[in-house]
Amino acid sequence: MESIDINDPELEFETTDANYTSTANEISHYPRQQIIEQATLSKDDMHEISQCRRSHNRLGFAYQIGFVRLKNRFPIQTHFEVLDDLLQYISLQTGIESSEINQYLSRQPTISEHQNAIRRYLNLKELVDADIELVKQYIFEQSCRLEQTTALYSLVGQHLREQNILQPADSTMQRMIGEQRRLAQQHIYEKISDLLSSETRQKLDTLLEVEEGTVSSLQQLKSVPRNPSPPALLELTYKLEQIASIGVLDIDLSWLNNNYQRVLANYVQKRPANKLRELITSHRYAAVSCFLHETYGDTIDQIVDMYDKLINKIYNWAQDDLDESIKQKRKAIQRALAMFATCGEVLLDKDISDDHIREIVFNKFSQEELAERIEQSREWATGKNSHVFHGVMGRYGYLCQFSKSFLEHLKFESSQGESSQIKLTSLLDSVQMLKEMNQSGKRKLPPEASIAFVPDRLRPFVKNSGELDKGAWECALLTVLRDEIKSGNLFVTHSKRFRNFDDFFIPSDQWQKMRESFFGAAGLPSDPQEARTYLTERLNRAYDSFLESQANNTYAKVEADGWQLSTDPTEKLDQQEEDKLKQLKSWLKKQMRSIRLPELLIEVDNELKYTQYLMPPASKGIRSVPDVCAILTTIIANGCNVGPSQCPGWCKEYLTNKYKGSLTGN
Repeated sequence: MESIDINDPELEFETTDANYTSTANEISHYPRQQIIEQATLSKDDMHEISQCRRSHNRLGFAYQIGFVRLKNRFPIQTHFEVLDDLLQYISLQTGIESSEINQYLSRQPTISEHQNAIRRYLNLKELVDADIELVKQYIFEQSCRLEQTTALYSLVGQHLREQNILQPADSTMQRMIGEQRRLAQQHIYEKISDLLSSETRQKLDTLLEVEEGTVSSLQQLKSVPRNPSPPALLELTYKLEQIASIGVLDIDLSWLNNNYQRVLANYVQKRPANKLRELITSHRYAAVSCFLHETYGDTIDQIVDMYDKLINKIYNWAQDDLDESIKQKRKAIQRALAMFATCGEVLLDKDISDDHIREIVFNKFSQEELAERIEQSREWATGKNSHVFHGVMGRYGYLCQFSKSFLEHLKFESSQGESSQIKLTSLLDSVQMLKEMNQSGKRKLPPEASIAFVPDRLRPFVKNSGELDKGAWECALLTVLRDEIKSGNLFVTHSKRFRNFDDFFIPSDQWQKMRESFFGAAGLPSDPQEARTYLTERLNRAYDSFLESQANNTYAKVEADGWQLSTDPTEKLDQQEEDKLKQLKSWLKKQMRSIRLPELLIEVDNELKYTQYLMPPASKGIRSVPDVCAILTTIIANGCNVGPSQCPGWCKEYLTNKYKGSLTGN
């Protein structure tokens, strides 16, 4: 039986430790800002350093203080570790030449004495047995949350630093992390496995069974959704039913970190059924359970996304039909508009008396023609071509193919405290009413059906002559449901993308436990009532400090017309200096070598051979003329925004000839 290796390089996973920068393998180069923040010597440090008699001892003592603050351990003495950037910064602060470190390295007893003195001065302690158990417990807790060794290494290092415990050797750290990771993994697998009933375990085993000529049920659950269509949406809802029937959704996995769940789910996603059957039983049950939980949430997201596309498709079809109808009847529309323009001109003409208006209009148009145009206009004003929603209502049968299953399998929640809460409540009540009508087979809306959720622009279609049109009411309901989900006012239960936004934050009870320490570390008051006073006083102190020093501030001043910032004075040259500058420019222009860009790239490549780093692994070290010229052509082409395929043939030939000439010295 095999166990799960979640560090498999084929697995893709996320990590919550976005700021993680170091690894278990020590790095020798640190960012300048990090060195400044952690290795800047204080007045107390300088006083302690001054106790050393010789300059090289002071430099070495200061270097070890900076090193231990940077890495939370002392330099290895066998081959004394020297970080050049750190040494230069310490040398700058102490005013001692960095080369004197070589004299310091020759006295190992002095190095050991300094380390003991620094340990007492900084109140540091070694990792002893009493602390090891606490550190192991911390690693175990973090291993239940994180799966990456590198992230765990960083967190453990930070924890030791906070406890003033020196970091042990890498082998010790890796051994402790490896042991606790295995224990944490086993704990997770067994805990998930214990939560499963015997019936659920049997169904999980059935998922991995493969009958002759078919694929496993698990492999069917891995299938990607088809193009948006009613049958494709029904397939997704059937997938939800399959997962729910197994019973794995009845167990609560909220205690398990989401990243860990995704790692186990990815492991199952990338393994065939026969490989999963070879896993240890508890490992297999845990991994497949996490996969089903993740797949259930992903499937709900796919259903919502497909539903949105189907509604959009219906509206696009309705709009296309409306546009096509306008194109087909554009001549009739133009004649009706021309008639309207003529009648309008007659009505607005002040020279025509009211008694003669009808006579003049009927002289221009016959009564039969005018009546015909009015009847045609009603179709565009109030008829089926008056609004795109008529086309949507005409596809009510298409909507019914997937709306029933969509509403039956998804559960919706509304946000609290919204100004449109009445509308959302009406919408959710109407959704529940429609679900009950679908289940009971009722075709007529009950009298208590609400239209509070219906937008004003759609109400004339829903309520006509005082009665509710069920088809229009249902089309409006499904449209508004789509819009509210997209706007974030409605959330879908068990969804990953369309869930309540508050679920992404720390739970309130957990935040209450840590808010005091958080605001204390930030130097801010934890009481919101005190925050206004604190920030006001802090801003006033900043203004007072600026105003007190304004008289001597040569950079910025506040005057009557606003802020005044100083500018660097420009250097003005006399005529003699100006003539010398012109002579220098003229001389540089004559002496400056003129070279074409291709020749420059070739010449630099001959010196640095930078093209070898752009070649495929199999071609590195060979440096054939066609490969080098192809790379140079690509560089030039992309620099000109034309692309290699657009580069003319003469350019490639020119580069080849020049490169061959550079190799022969011609």
